[in-house]
Amino acid sequence: MRVSTFMTLALSDEQNGYYKHATPFGKEGDFITAPEISQMFGELIGIWVIETFNMLNKPSSFSLCELGPGRGTLMQDLLRTIKKLSAECFQAANVVMVETSDKLIQQQKQALSAYRDKIYWLKDVDKLPAAPLILVANEFLDALPIDQFIKIDGQWHERLIGTDDNDQLGFAVGNNVLDQKGLPKKYQDLPEGSVLELSPARLQFVEQVLKHLSRHHGSALFIDYGSTGLPYGDTLQAISRHAFSNIFANPGKDDLTSHVDFSSLEVIAERQGILSGVITQGAFLTGMGLIERAGQLGANKGTAVQEKIRSVVERLAAPNEMGTLFKVLCLSDKKTGLHRLFTAGNTSHN
Repeated sequence: MRVSTFMTLALSDEQNGYYKHATPFGKEGDFITAPEISQMFGELIGIWVIETFNMLNKPSSFSLCELGPGRGTLMQDLLRTIKKLSAECFQAANVVMVETSDKLIQQQKQALSAYRDKIYWLKDVDKLPAAPLILVANEFLDALPIDQFIKIDGQWHERLIGTDDNDQLGFAVGNNVLDQKGLPKKYQDLPEGSVLELSPARLQFVEQVLKHLSRHHGSALFIDYGSTGLPYGDTLQAISRHAFSNIFANPGKDDLTSHVDFSSLEVIAERQGILSGVITQGAFLTGMGLIERAGQLGANKGTAVQEKIRSVVERLAAPNEMGTLFKVLCLSDKKTGLHRLFTAGNTSHN
């Protein structure tokens, strides 16, 4: 089977898919996302939402959407922030949670019960209402399925997954060869044995968001780990109990992800006339006021609390932690314009 088929079955199968039955988030789960690490993450994104709302000229109503909202932690911190700092923005926001897991929807409803009159749930981003959009997606794209190709004798052969004589899962080389006409020239010079990952699912998902921004205006923020350079290599990984695992060891029981190719997302944005910019998570969070917010939280607190806050800041923003590996992609229609942090001088791509 194709790698994308394997990922889809392992993550989303109705009976045995990881996201249908697992408890992935938090210390008791398999991984901890940035919103679970500190309230500051969601609070700073809340400030971005307010600033974007102002750039939209404060519409009387807009969709505030989160893709793959986990346990609702990010939206909880975000809504608390905009309610405190901008009653106008909070009043105008119609919160849309795009989630396919019924189990996670129940957790989100519980976490966000204080805002239940403002929130509704969708399972498809295509069903978003015809209104200005401010969208947030944290560690969402990495879980969308990919296909892999391996370079053999100058051609990109599709990498497949099958079983050996002992019924053990493993990689195999298929007969399907990638048409290189659509590939950027930079891939033609990669050495033999290189692995190339393509994700039509990611492109399709982002294209849906781009079309909405084109029609109804607004801005989207995608936060994930990945590359803005020449992305190649096998990045498919399984995570179990906060550690990497063999991807074939426990299909359906371990999380599967891969690194996001942000450069390809910027290309399709440009084709649709949408502005884009990518910066590191560290640059985004510090630019939004991470250090200042940490100082507020630590003021008049004991040494232990201040040290914990300092540790959290490092984990979120330091280059050797999440600060550089994680990137933030901002997409905006031309009328709305890009947020100040993503304009030409700050981004890896314009």
